Amino acid sequence: MDIKKNSKGSWISDSERRYHMMLNIVTTSYAFIFFAIFLLTWYKVSFFNLFSAISFILFLANIALMAMHLPLLISKQINVFIFNVILLVLMLLNSIFSNSNLGSSMVLFNLVIMLTIFRFFNLNEKSLKIISIVMLFYFLFYCFLQEELFNTNSKGYIVLLTYIYSVFYLSTLRLGKVIVPIVTFVAFYSIQVTDSRGALLGLILFILLAYFIPSRIWGKKKFLVILNTLLTLGSIVFVYIYINLWENRFNISLEFFDKPLFTGREAIWTELFYSFKEHPIVGLGSNYDIVSYGNLNIHNSMFNILVIYGMPVFFMVMLLICKSIINLSNEIVNNNISRIAISGFYGVLIVGFFETNLIWASNIFPALFLIAIAYSTRKS
Repeated sequence: MDIKKNSKGSWISDSERRYHMMLNIVTTSYAFIFFAIFLLTWYKVSFFNLFSAISFILFLANIALMAMHLPLLISKQINVFIFNVILLVLMLLNSIFSNSNLGSSMVLFNLVIMLTIFRFFNLNEKSLKIISIVMLFYFLFYCFLQEELFNTNSKGYIVLLTYIYSVFYLSTLRLGKVIVPIVTFVAFYSIQVTDSRGALLGLILFILLAYFIPSRIWGKKKFLVILNTLLTLGSIVFVYIYINLWENRFNISLEFFDKPLFTGREAIWTELFYSFKEHPIVGLGSNYDIVSYGNLNIHNSMFNILVIYGMPVFFMVMLLICKSIINLSNEIVNNNISRIAISGFYGVLIVGFFETNLIWASNIFPALFLIAIAYSTRKS
């Protein structure tokens, strides 16, 4: 058996080397395909409707990737494997005992599987550069040329997401320190025009974390634990405070956004909050017949997971997200790409205070792939 060192300095057999090469080819192809689908989805409303079944396609691809990564998962991350098996079983039981349909369960399955397999991704610099440049052009297109009748909050979120991805390339340029602030201003203005509060908060948080938080702070795991808790469990606290403000008739006009504080979410969240208290373990299910709104659009990612799937699933998903990021503490300190990726993911999480972006089939892939990019910077 031929044994050699890989590019990261570890000893590896010839068969293992071929296995890892195969994984790299498959995972890179997977990334390009689903980025292409994401870009086409948000190019035209007709394409958006065409790719409405993306959740099922992504689910099949993720199942195949999970099967391919099983040897690595069992040999190197057995605790993660056991944890995920328990979580997936709980989700399956939830879909049986609560009033849920298969499609909604599939979206959450995608989230769990991607957070698991993305730990093993090894996207090379060339592939990341290609993705970043394409996203830069799409960012400019959305800022200046996009005229499709998408929801304004969705437009703001697409601007934020494409901006974050464009920074991977722009930050490597010789004039990056000049270009990035200019592009950031364009992003800020474009998001402000959409009146998307979530996207603007996501942009502000990304800028603060990526450029202003010093490495000595990033290097403290307590900082990551606090940040993760604020952006996951804190999302539920935010809903609770929002409901109480509405019930106590507190209201202010947000002139900067040209909209009031309460825009309809308060009625949805209040109904779901009180209904959920009767079913805290299994949740309300995705077929819950909501009275306060025409369809079950919860407008908060973490609150959606809590009220639809119940407390056990919510806390396990929260723990999975937090653990995935805390494992990257060294990379965030020592690698700019990793810091940009995780700062971007935190920006995505705060958008989730207002939108279901983390469990929306059209947006879940590029949001979670930031985790894959961060893990690609690991040295071992």
